[in-house]
Amino acid sequence: MTTPMEPVMGPRTTAFGVRPAGRVLILLFATIALAKSAAVAVDTETATSLNELEAQTLVRANRAISLRALRDLKPNVAAILAMNRGGITLDSIRQLPPETAQALAANPASLKLDGVATLDPAAAFALAQSRAQISLEGLTVLDSVPLAMKFATQGTPVTLPLVKQVPEEVANVLAKSRGDLHLEGLQTLDHPGLANRLANRKDALVLPALTTLTPEAAKGFVGTSGSISLPALTTLDDECVKGFARHRGTLDFDALEQISQEALAVLLTNRGTLELAALKTLGDPPSPEVLKALEKQDGMLSLTSVTSLHPDAAEAIRKRKAPVEFFGISTLSPDLAGALINCQTIISLPSVAELDSPTAQVLLTHRAKGSSGFLFPADLAGRLPAESAKALQRHRGIHFGSVNGK
Repeated sequence: MTTPMEPVMGPRTTAFGVRPAGRVLILLFATIALAKSAAVAVDTETATSLNELEAQTLVRANRAISLRALRDLKPNVAAILAMNRGGITLDSIRQLPPETAQALAANPASLKLDGVATLDPAAAFALAQSRAQISLEGLTVLDSVPLAMKFATQGTPVTLPLVKQVPEEVANVLAKSRGDLHLEGLQTLDHPGLANRLANRKDALVLPALTTLTPEAAKGFVGTSGSISLPALTTLDDECVKGFARHRGTLDFDALEQISQEALAVLLTNRGTLELAALKTLGDPPSPEVLKALEKQDGMLSLTSVTSLHPDAAEAIRKRKAPVEFFGISTLSPDLAGALINCQTIISLPSVAELDSPTAQVLLTHRAKGSSGFLFPADLAGRLPAESAKALQRHRGIHFGSVNGK
């Protein structure tokens, strides 16, 4: 039986077909050409192609090179540009063949190639070997472990806003990134280490495209703090929600229309602002666990789509010490007002368009502690009967437009 022949790799060939010795020859010829060349004019704003003489002129200027309109770059010209001591910006390059990538990789400063959407393994490997800081913000697929390692170790933020999914082997690397991760295009998150690294960043984590979060990945959020916004996530099951128990910081789940009582009770343990813009109800009736959490939650609760409150929920809100806002309640009945008066916090009702006389009379019986009470839109007072408006405006716990500490 014939044994399959293993590929033979000579001294000038790597597993990716890249020839390091070839780079040396290109750079040698580039050095010789640069020494002999004369300067020519180059319009760096509009140039779509570049020859050797023009590249030499740019390198001689001894400053960062920015050719944002450049679309075509030959390997020999790239080798000359790479000799520049400053960084190189080539944001209109869409395709980067391995030979060109290898030539550019010799630059010691920075390579900004944000127009490149995809890289074959050889080109990705070549860039991964560069000493320069690499930026590839237009990349749509990251499946190269060497390139992921380059991103993770170069000490700058990893900004890949068009990558939709990260393979496990790449996620393993990015989870240990020295710089913060910016993956705003991510649609699926299924790796706990990657989730943890995403959350542990200097600024807010916003994943506007995320529609799938696995229970395993959600474990990565356990114990994290700071602002997390997942505004496209429409479902959050009882296992996933455990990752956000007793979180510290803002949680934004603006697309969650329905959630189990068990999951809602967990989210209400958040110590910080909780935004549930699409949630339509707190329960009818709410579970004892939800009522307890609703009362004790330490942070602003923002509800846009809740249009009515079960009496038990109203009672729990009345006992809260943290503020709550109901954008969906447009009418305040005497019964609801009566259930909420003597509250210990600010209850914001920015969509209330009118207050009838019975409701106003109930509100006037509110016993304010400090400025606790009700916040209505600024223009509501002008639509009320003069006497009623005057009485409400004098009340310590009734506010229009802002809490003024009266």
